[in-house]
Amino acid sequence: MRIWDYARSGYEIARQNSIRLIGNEPGLVGYWRFDEGAGNTVFDQTDRGYDGTIYGNAQWVASEAPIGDSAGIPRSSFSLTGRTLVGSLAAKLYYQQEEQATGYDNNRKPMKKNARVMVTTATQDSSGNDPAVATLDLAVSREGRLARLPDAITLPVLEKPQASNDLTEITNLEKDIRNLTDEMDELSNEIAELELDVARIPSVTAEKETLNNQKNQLLQQKVVEEKNYMNYWCKLKLRTTGTYMKTSADNHYIFLSNENNDNTKWKFENWTGGRVRLRSKVRNAYLQSGDKNERCFCLSSIEHSWWTGFYLEQSVREYVRLRTYSSGLYVFKQYSGNRLVNHNDRNHWNAFFTIVKTSESCNNVVSNLQTQYNRKLSDFNVKVAEYNSLLAKQNLLSQKQALKLEKENLLQAKEDQLGVLTGGAQNEIRLPMGLLHIDASGLTVNGSLMKFATAIKTPTLLDGSTGELILYYPDNSGQFMVAYFQALVARTQLQFPNSGLTLFASVAGKNPITATISGGRNDICNLVITNSDRGITETWTNLPRDPQQLANILNGTGERPERVTATIVPATYSVKKRSMQVLASVSNNSSNVTNGEAAIITGREAFGVLTPQEGFTTLKLRVMCCLCRQKCCPKLP
Repeated sequence: MRIWDYARSGYEIARQNSIRLIGNEPGLVGYWRFDEGAGNTVFDQTDRGYDGTIYGNAQWVASEAPIGDSAGIPRSSFSLTGRTLVGSLAAKLYYQQEEQATGYDNNRKPMKKNARVMVTTATQDSSGNDPAVATLDLAVSREGRLARLPDAITLPVLEKPQASNDLTEITNLEKDIRNLTDEMDELSNEIAELELDVARIPSVTAEKETLNNQKNQLLQQKVVEEKNYMNYWCKLKLRTTGTYMKTSADNHYIFLSNENNDNTKWKFENWTGGRVRLRSKVRNAYLQSGDKNERCFCLSSIEHSWWTGFYLEQSVREYVRLRTYSSGLYVFKQYSGNRLVNHNDRNHWNAFFTIVKTSESCNNVVSNLQTQYNRKLSDFNVKVAEYNSLLAKQNLLSQKQALKLEKENLLQAKEDQLGVLTGGAQNEIRLPMGLLHIDASGLTVNGSLMKFATAIKTPTLLDGSTGELILYYPDNSGQFMVAYFQALVARTQLQFPNSGLTLFASVAGKNPITATISGGRNDICNLVITNSDRGITETWTNLPRDPQQLANILNGTGERPERVTATIVPATYSVKKRSMQVLASVSNNSSNVTNGEAAIITGREAFGVLTPQEGFTTLKLRVMCCLCRQKCCPKLP
């Protein structure tokens, strides 16, 4: 709603239609965007501050109107409830850091992630007392737009805790810290040893694949050689009579016989020029052609000569012919009788034989291949066992790393708790900066009122060499003080057991979200994602139970089936393209998701009243006197 103090032309109205105004346009008397999204107050964006109040049962809903920002620099105004500014604003662009496995050693290291803007200013109460630094931490979109601030902000108070006199609790905490430190040292050694083993997985995988290929090649070669009749004792069966070729008792003539024994077994031996020799098994004599004259008898001989060489000619179907090298004639059954002779009739069925391969090997080709195959198979099985052992160590490594991370968080919590009990004398105090607001596009605003920072002038924000933001400020006693803001954060992670589906909070920091799968069908399910702190609930219905398809829909990277519906409360947020609260990933060994609540991997366990929860953006209260650089300086508040 816009109210002007003059009648506007049609051109002016059309030019600024569907565009957000800055609020300081000439003639603009009142400007209410109605984009607060919650509460019963609508704020005037002009300097006049004619704020309005909503009455009745009105509800906030998401607008479908196409509204864009103006071409000028957007101007947003806000007020700090109960506080007045006593100086100008100090701002700094920085990047949140998240631990990620990277580098040659694949260890977890801080990596720059989302950009944010830190804004600080010195404030005091309405009576001019109680100085304190107000801090706002705003998310930055990919387009470079800051998170939209509500018009009125109430900042949570951060105060330096007082030291405790409970020496027993302090002693127990110190003991716990020592024990945790020892356990983490032991875990670090175990992890280092496991990492050395896990680093061998690529080389062992390559060796396993090489052995598998060699094993398979030997097996294929063995199968080929087993089909080759040259490696087995064979029988030559005549096509016309079905009888087998055999030598006579006197090692002289070659007959045909119905015998089915070693007398009819022959071995093919390669010779030069593509020729073969046939050697009898029991007589140890070679098939020898007769004289060059046609119809001379075939004989057997223990000598090698031209007369013992034959060409093996492949004929129709499975039949072969034996053509003599010496005369060019064919081994032939005589027309009357059962002897084999030389003959020039190559087309007569009496010249056609079938090679019948027996199961009896005549050489070591197949047996040698079998021996080599067995050896490779044994080597392959050993390598598979080694590979499986390394995979088990890889899983153990993940467990150890998760356990170490858990103990690191617990150690940090114990140290923070000890710092609280001792008033910072032994350990730094870490105070959480609370989540103030999530705008309609999902960008977050964190903030706090730092009562320990009693600044009376504008503070200064600088980058630290360790990735921290450093806040310098003069306190109300004239001392120059410093505090540190830790940029290292974590995301809440939820995992559905036995499915390989993991949900990551889309925004790093405090996210007390839960996720529950329900539904009675085997192929589709319903998913409810709830943020209890912010009162946000996403409801997805008829999602596929396949983890990869489900993840693609939540991430907005896959086609959303028509049956899938998504709603969100409050309606000022949108889930038209993807989930507003989570991102999803799927491991390699995934299976269909089952009903149940997702388990928390990292996220929101609190370890003390004033210590940060996992995933919090935290303010490290390491207040020092900039003159003497001592935390225990008596001048410190």
